[in-house]
This record gives sequence, structure tokens and C-alpha cells, in this order.
Amino acid sequence: MATDQSNYSGYSDEYERRTPRQAAQRSGYASGAAAQRGQQRPVNGAAQRGGSAAYRSTGERTARGDYAAGTRTGGAGRGTSTGTRSAQGRDGAGQPPRSRAAYGGGNGSGNGMPPRGTSGQHRKRRKKRRTLQPRFIVLIVLLLAVVGIGVFLMRNAGAPGGEKEPGGITSIFATPTPSPSPTPEPTPVPTPTPKFDTPHAVDGTNPANWGYTSQVEVNGAQAESYQRETPISFGTGAEYTDVEGIVTFRGNNYREGAAYGTANVSAKTLSIAWQIDTGEIMRGSSSGYKNTWTGSLWVGQPLIVKWPESTKRVMNMYDSAKSNPELVEVIYATASGRVYFLNLEDGTPTRDPLDLNMPFKGAGALDPRGYPILYLGSGDMYDDYPEMQTRAMAISLIDFSILYEFGRAYDSFAIREWHAYDSSPIVNAATDTLIYPGENGIIYTIKLGTQYDEAAGTLTMQPSEVVKYRYNSSRSTTKSTYSYEKGEYKYWLGFESSVVTWGEYMYLTSNDGYVHCINLNTMEIVWIQDIWDDANGTLVLEEDEANRTAYLYAGPSLHFTQDANATGITPLFKINAVTGEIVWQHDMKVHTKSGASGGIQATAALGKGNISNLVIIPYARVYREDDPESADHGYTVAIDKNSNQEVWRQMTRFCWSSPLAIYDAAGNAYIVQADSSGHVHLFDGATGTKLFDLNTESKNFEASPAAYGNMIVIGNKDKKIFGIRIS
Repeated sequence: MATDQSNYSGYSDEYERRTPRQAAQRSGYASGAAAQRGQQRPVNGAAQRGGSAAYRSTGERTARGDYAAGTRTGGAGRGTSTGTRSAQGRDGAGQPPRSRAAYGGGNGSGNGMPPRGTSGQHRKRRKKRRTLQPRFIVLIVLLLAVVGIGVFLMRNAGAPGGEKEPGGITSIFATPTPSPSPTPEPTPVPTPTPKFDTPHAVDGTNPANWGYTSQVEVNGAQAESYQRETPISFGTGAEYTDVEGIVTFRGNNYREGAAYGTANVSAKTLSIAWQIDTGEIMRGSSSGYKNTWTGSLWVGQPLIVKWPESTKRVMNMYDSAKSNPELVEVIYATASGRVYFLNLEDGTPTRDPLDLNMPFKGAGALDPRGYPILYLGSGDMYDDYPEMQTRAMAISLIDFSILYEFGRAYDSFAIREWHAYDSSPIVNAATDTLIYPGENGIIYTIKLGTQYDEAAGTLTMQPSEVVKYRYNSSRSTTKSTYSYEKGEYKYWLGFESSVVTWGEYMYLTSNDGYVHCINLNTMEIVWIQDIWDDANGTLVLEEDEANRTAYLYAGPSLHFTQDANATGITPLFKINAVTGEIVWQHDMKVHTKSGASGGIQATAALGKGNISNLVIIPYARVYREDDPESADHGYTVAIDKNSNQEVWRQMTRFCWSSPLAIYDAAGNAYIVQADSSGHVHLFDGATGTKLFDLNTESKNFEASPAAYGNMIVIGNKDKKIFGIRIS
């Protein structure tokens, strides 16, 4: 702080009359105080540097040595780092001050100076005191130091072998080593409280209620129990992949949606940007080769991806595709037996079609790690044509080679003979594990042993563990006992829907009307819930961290529960993912008929943005009192997630295609719904207002759309794939 000069007025003569010893004392006080404060207030530049150096090297004791020697801190700055030698620096003890400034800050009160008018008396009293002169103090200190050093050297000289004790002579200047403190007991690290409760059964979801049993097979041998060596755990839907695009049915492991990025929506119209023709293939022996499979079918959906440039270089793309830095590729498996590869912007081919000569109803999936792998399963059995027999495959997108396949023949572990693969699989990237349900009632989990070297352009698989899970229940049968014609509406087991994963648990619906919760690491059933009827639509999962749970949205079609008039009630269920309990159900009366079921065949759209309170689902073949004979009506319905109240509904022709939610940058939602008449509708997501109706002048959309930015892609049964622009 600045010196208060008023405190010194009238005292200059007295300062000048001080003895050299008194002046030196006062200077020593000032420098010592500065050293104690770490030179917050320097006496002069040299004092700032010297005093702080002395303070740092020997601590408070050294600073006090300066006081005793009566040095100025300027001298200490040029001395050695010890307090003893600092006392003998330049401007040392006994040097008279040259001016009042030499005293530095002092303490503002004269620091022991007598009050005004009594200075003479004070001097007399001080003459009577017997004090040691500074030179005697210095001599005493030096003598003690010499004695201490001598003792130390003598002690070390006598050490065996002439060796000195650790530290040597310099140790007298070192900071003493503190005595070791007892090691404290480690403080236990508290286990973080999980965000969600652990899934478990309650009375109403105990699998035993339905006579449910399950078995596991590991590498061909049935096992009494199983524990996965490398545990599987999935992150959130947003964490499933870093790939730019849509890599599996409905986007990720939560099956939340099939739109990547946002759209710039201004005119609120739809227009056909491009279209291509696909083909057909004969049906398998199950239908007597009477008909053909055509176009894109009910659990199909395009995959859309923007590959990194380094990945494009190793793939079998056309050079024009490889050289296009903005290329976004559409990969579409169709019921014609071909997989098409197209430029999203204009529909032009990016490589030759992959002709596998077997029909594909499902979407397949891409590897979430960005590896150039397509996972795909065929949808019909060809007993008389071995090369067309249904199976599941991992296909290299470097050269179209088959990296691995399974399920070509009847699986002896299966209860049901039919073994098509309509599901869109999931891959756990951390453990390199494929999860693939089959219509034979088996869930396959396969540790793939994937080796991908992008620099070398090589890709291989060597699976090391194949684990199979099968189930049965008191009402599950095989298709051989099922017949509409005979009125035998008996449940058959199997999986056509795709898996949802949440942590270490997987969820899926089955043909015999259950929702299954299975632990992926033990392959044990946790709970099941009865949703009444055949479920082809895939579950959708939504987390609720505030209530430590998640919810599943599921709905069946109408098969086994129809009445004599081929009508019945089909609900959309909201289910607690932890316990399997039903939160609410939203009922709709529908028609059905063989080959074209009513009810829910689609997968719900889970609202976000300005429709985060809504879940949207189409009901097919809705029964209407004003038109009871018609089974062609359909409703797309928006339901409040919390209250189970309808917010809006729009009438269409009946729909199997899943609704697509597209969002603009502000979070406003637009719903795209394709129907069985070949129309594609655009609705305002919040109000349900119809914004546009696109007539593609073709037939029946069963497959579900996917979007990337402003472009929508969807195929239909009429052997066409459309690129549709929202603008």
C-alpha cells in the first residue's frame, strides 16, 4: 500500500539524528516485513528481487535472520540464498541511511520512534540499556554454524568404508524430511446409482403364467445355463452409430425413427424426384409356385448412408460414385431377389445390383461401426431349389462376397420348421456380436470375429461363438396346425419383428402375440407380456429417466382373435420396459382377411420436437359404422403418450407402411404416410392437418420410407422405388 507521508511530517530532523545502528535496525524491520509478506510491498527493485529469493530458499527463518543482522533487502538480493550470508550483502549492517526513502514502508508510525516532544528522554533511557552490538551477534551466529558443521563432518568421517551418510553436507540446507504419516484408510468410492431400475417380472408378467419355457444352445450343444464371457451392453439410440445415415430398420437400437438430419420445409409439398423399376421372383414351394414376389414388402425399408471417402475407395462403386464427394447412397433389398445401390439425389446406380436370387422382405442392416458390411436375410423357402433356400448372410460391400451365412437348412434346435429372416438385425459394436431373430422362433447371437483393414481393403469374419435362444409356451404352435380355411386360428411362434435393445436387455414381439424381455448376457427370459395377437410391427423404446424406466409401444395385427365376422379389437399398447406392465392401451375395431390382415402391421413413430408428447400409428382396415362392409379404410392416429387421448386422426386407405416423422431445424414435425392406394400423404405433425397428397399413380405401399435431409425413399409392391422430395 502507498506510504502515508503525513505520518512523517515534522520528523525528518529526528530521523536524521538517529544513530547508524537505529537506522540500520529500522531498515532491517522494513526488509524483514517485506520478506514475510513475500515482497508484496518492495522497498526498492533490488529488495523485491533479493528479499523474495531469500524468502523462498530458507523460509521465514531466513527472513528473520535479516532482521537480526540489520541488513537491507537490497543487500540480501546479491548475497547467497541463506539468511546468514544475506546479512553480509551490500549495504549491510551499520550503514547509515541516505534518505527517508531508504526505510521503505516501515509501519507508518516510526516503528518504535518516541512520541513528539520526548525524544531526549527516550535517548537517555536507551543509553542505560545494555545491548549486544550487531557484530557480536554475527560472530556468535558464525561460531555456532562452524561448530555445527565440524560436528557433522566428524560424524561422517567415521562412517564405515569412508562413506558419507545420505544427503551429505548439503542436507543441512535442505527441508527436513517429515516423519512418515500413517497411511490413511482409502475412502470408499460410492457406487453410482443407476439411472434406471433393473428389468424384472411382476405377478402379471411372470413367464410361468403362459407356460413359457426357453432353452439355450452354445456352439451346437444345449446348455443348462449360460453366461456371456464378454458382456453386452448397449448405449442409447443416439449412441448406436456414428455413421451418417439410416443403418437399420427405424434408425437405431431404440427404433425411434427413420429420418437422418433435418429438412428445409417451406412450400410443404411432395414431389417425385426420380423413380426406378425393380422386378419379381417366383414364390417358394410353400405357395406352390403359383405367384410371384414383387417390389418391396411390409417390413422392408431402404438403408441410406454417406460413406467416408476412405471407405468409398475400397468398395466396388462406379468411379463416378467414388469421385462424387457429396454422394449419399441408397441400399434397397427387394422382393425381386436384388439389392439396388442408388444415388440419393437422382436415383442413378452407384454400382451393379447384387442379384442373390431369393426374395427379401425385410430391410437388412449396415454395420454400425461403418464397416462395409450388409446383413440381410431372405424371406421364403425353396425346398426344390437349394441355391434359393432362405438364409441369413453377412455380405462384403467391398466385393459382394459372402463373409458368413447361417440358417440355410432346417435348424434342428428349432421347434418351427419355417426359417425365414424378415427382421432387421442389430450389431453390438463393442463385442462384435450380431443379434438376429428368425421366424423359426430362434434368436441367434453370433460373435463374428470381424477383421477389417481399410488401408489394405480386406474384410473377413471368423465367428467364434454361436448362441441360440428358443422358446415355447402353452399356446404356441407351428404353422402346420394353422389354417384360415379350417377355422383353426391357432397361434404360431416365431419372430418377424426387429429387436430393440436397452442396456443388456433385448425386447421383441412374436407371431404368437407376446412381448419378450430377455437378458442378453444370460439368455434368460425376464418377463413377457400378452398383446393378444400376431405382431409384425417392431417395438419402439422411449426412456423416462425421471421415473427410472422406459416405455415400449407395440401393437398386433388381427389374426387369431377375430370373431365370426372377421372383425375384432386391435390395441396400441404402452408397456413399462422394466416390469412389462401395461400402462395403457388404445383400442380400434378393425376387419381382417387372409393375406391382408387388419390392425397394426406398422411400427409407430415416436414424436420429438414439437410433437414430443405424441406417438403416431396407422390402423389398417378400420371398421366404420357408416360403411361396415368395406375393409379398405385406414386411420393414422396421433395419441398423447401420457393421457392416451387422441390428438388427431386422418383417414387414408388402409396402411401397412410405417409413418415417417421429418423435422425442420426449429423442431417442427411433418408426418409422411404412404398407403395401399399408392398415395403418399404429408400431415402437420402437431395438428394432423393434411398439407399434401402425392399420387404416385402406382399400387400399394407396404414397405416403410426413410429420409435423409429433404429426400424420402420408399418402394412399393408395384415394382418401383421412388425418390420423393419434401420442399
